[in-house]
Amino acid sequence: TRRMKSTDSTYKSSMLVDLEQKRSATEIDEINGKIMELAKEGRGASTPVVAVVAELVRAAAEKRQGSPGMDPEELWDVLLSRAPESRASLAPNALMGRWSGVRSRL
Repeated sequence: TRRMKSTDSTYKSSMLVDLEQKRSATEIDEINGKIMELAKEGRGASTPVVAVVAELVRAAAEKRQGSPGMDPEELWDVLLSRAPESRASLAPNALMGRWSGVRSRL
């Protein structure tokens, strides 16, 4: 079995840094936009969760007030309210398990 590299608790994504520095531009459209495009072209799939995350990042960047600082539970609630069709693919225990021990927020 291949071991996963341990997570660096001080790491911040470039988008989080952009938000923290109150920049109005991030690479959200290039990254999440491409994911949505490839999913649709390749399998005709929709990507509502990816779209919601992109909306949240765009809104935060437009406000230039930094990261919204959502914890996993808040993000879960937003995802379910804006993309209810994703409920079956978003197992809350699996989703929360991925974030256990993660200190950074959206």
